[in-house]
Parts: sequence; structure tokens; C-alpha cells
Amino acid sequence: MAESWSYVSNRFATEPEGFGNALLLDAFNKYDGNAYDEQNNPEGIVSIGVSHNGYVLDLIQERLSRPDCHQWSQQLVRYPSGNPSGYSEKFTAALSQFLTWRTKPVWPIERSDILVQNGTGTTLDCFCHAACDPRDYILVPTPYYGGFDLDICSRAKVKIYPVDCSSDNNYLPTIKLLEDTLSKARREGCNVRALLIANPTNPVGMMFSRDQIREMIQFCHRNQLHYVSDEIYMNSVHGQGAQFISALSIDNIPDPNAVHVLWGFSKDFGMPGFQVGCLVSHCQPIKDYMIKRSTLFQHPASYVRQMLTTMINDREWLENVYFPACHMRLRENLELTIEMLEKNGLSYIRPVGGLYIFVNFSKFLSASTREAELALWDKFLDAGVYITPGEAFHCTEPGWFRLIFAEEPSLLRLALQRLQGALDTSPPPYKRVK
Repeated sequence: MAESWSYVSNRFATEPEGFGNALLLDAFNKYDGNAYDEQNNPEGIVSIGVSHNGYVLDLIQERLSRPDCHQWSQQLVRYPSGNPSGYSEKFTAALSQFLTWRTKPVWPIERSDILVQNGTGTTLDCFCHAACDPRDYILVPTPYYGGFDLDICSRAKVKIYPVDCSSDNNYLPTIKLLEDTLSKARREGCNVRALLIANPTNPVGMMFSRDQIREMIQFCHRNQLHYVSDEIYMNSVHGQGAQFISALSIDNIPDPNAVHVLWGFSKDFGMPGFQVGCLVSHCQPIKDYMIKRSTLFQHPASYVRQMLTTMINDREWLENVYFPACHMRLRENLELTIEMLEKNGLSYIRPVGGLYIFVNFSKFLSASTREAELALWDKFLDAGVYITPGEAFHCTEPGWFRLIFAEEPSLLRLALQRLQGALDTSPPPYKRVK
């Protein structure tokens, strides 16, 4: 009998168990196996835990169904042509115009400044390979989007050094906190290469002022760090009078080559299935590495690029139909959600951007612990509603949960009713069953 052999590599065998944020993956598996469907599974779990704008799909469907989005050419099925990164000239030109319009940059966004890949998470992963060595660190303020654990750590083997923020400041970092955290990391022997900021923040929905962004960029320059701004919700700003400020619009910064912006179609346009994201950067060495690494492996399909090119070139539709309707719907659903929260005496941080609201359920915890938070989370799941606990975002204060309000109003109302029912049916303490 032949000697036994392993079907998998040593690399796979020595990987840590699971990838990314285990809690988020566990939650998604619970929901995905018993998802609500009005006709086929009405008792299933209603999700307001996954950050997806389900309330704009009618607008997207109507626009993408028009004939101008489906113009056949043989080039669509050939190998990509255009600039060295392998992406069509028309698509990067359209992105250049669109992002210039939306970010109001100090320096022109050229086609060559945009690197398109199959998703914003993929783009961040590729950036980490370009800017960091394995076991280097990136500073990330908490609470942060749990997917960063996957995007930064799983393949590039880069580590996250948390900047633990407080609800007293709406979970926004101060320069002193950044300085103190960086000093602590370096005393511990950590080689920190970058600061990653989400603007608007996720899961809280706050935005940074022009002065705050400039100060963070200057902090990075003093300490020889890249400044990476995840602006994937830049077009989902709904706060009355709120104005989004992009890192690309900050003037008089010391080193433009160290400022990079991430954006994609998954949030602002509710299109995660298209898997298209990009990096905007003026740093040629970073771009050269990312082009070399991703040309053959990570670009989106030609047909998808064609549809998106047509959509974002339609300035009249964006200005007069899509963005006004999207922002109005977000505002209306936010008020619907807040009404339920205030009815239950729940405190929250009112968001000005994003698709979500961060809510403090700590009054329903049996103790100020992670176990108590997860026990309450189980209670919500048992009641047929999925929201995301602060633990999934590495929040340092137990009891906070993120609720997504960017859904059809009927579905949102059902989710809020089930949430209300879970809070009404039995008082704390809730104990988690392992």
C-alpha cells in the first residue's frame, strides 16, 4: 500500500482556523441557513445586519435594464485592452470623471491614478501586499468594519493594531490618541506602516471634518505612515446639511504620494454582487506593484465594466434621480428606526452617513461583558432578526449593536417588530447557550 500523503499543502495546514472575523462568519451562516422569505420561509431570520442598500435596487434595475447598458461588441469577450493594468480606457475614464465630481480633489484624478479590482476588499488586500511586509501593522480605530480582519490579515499576513476609541467622542480618534497608540505599538516592537480610516465611519456613521483629516494626514507624515481612507460610503451621506470631505480634497498636505483612497460600487449603489472596487493613488511604486500583482487575476468582467461605465456617465440620472431618491429614502428609514429605539429608551449615535445606526443595548445586558452581549444577540436571533453585535467590530464597550436601515420599509418594519418582541418577551439576564 502506498505511503499516505496529504491532500493539502503545509501552508494550508498551518493557517489559523478560519479566515477573517469568525463572529461575522458564524452570524452569516446562521442567517443564510434560515433566511426570511415572505412566501417560502416567513418565519425565517430577517437580516438588518449585513450592510447592503436593498432600498435602491428598483432604481438600479431600471437604469441597468436600458439598452445603452447592453451594447454588444466583440471586444467584450476578448482579453482586456487599454492601460497596463488591463482595464478598459472607457471605464477608467468614466471613473476619473465620476470620482473627480464626487471627491472634489485638489489634484486631478487621472486614469493612471485609478486601479480597478474585483472588489474594494480585494483592493485593500493588494495594497497591503504593496505597502507592508508580513507581520507589519496598520493602525485602525475601533470599532471598525469586521471585514478588515479578512482584507488585511488573511492573505497579506499584515496585522491590525487597534486604536481604541470611546463612545464619549462618538468613537472618533483624536490626534493624541493616535500618537499614544503609535508610541505604545512601537514600544512593543511593532512596525506600523499605515493608518486606515473609514469615512464615513463603519459601524457608527460619523464623518471627519476637513481639519480632522488634515491633522491625521500630518500625523502620518510625521511618523512616516501611509494614510488610507476607505470612502466606500462617500455617496451615502444623508444627514441634514452634512457635507462629505474626501482625503483627496485636502490641500497643502506634505506628501500626496502617501495618501490613498478606496471606493467601490457595493455600498453607494447596492451592488456587492458586481464586485468592483478601486484605489485612487498618486504613488507610482504602489501602483506599479499592484498592477504587476493583479493584472491577470483580479480585474472585473468586461460586461460589468461596460454597464457601470454607462451608469456613472449618466450625470443627469445620478444628479436628478438616483442620489436624491437614495438620500431621501435613507433619511426616512432612519427616522422610522429611531422612533422604535426611542420608544424603548435606547441611546444611539445619530449617523450622518452610511446605511446603519449604532445602538446601545447595554441596559438589556445582565452584566457589562462580552458574554452578556452575545447572549442578547442570541436572543435576537431566536426572535428571527439578525443585527450585528459590537464584538464583531472590536468595540471596547459591551452592549452596542449595528442596525442596517437601508431596506424596503415593509422588511425594516418587520425586523424592528421582531426586535421589539425580543426586548418585550423576557427581561435580562440572558445567558448564552454554547
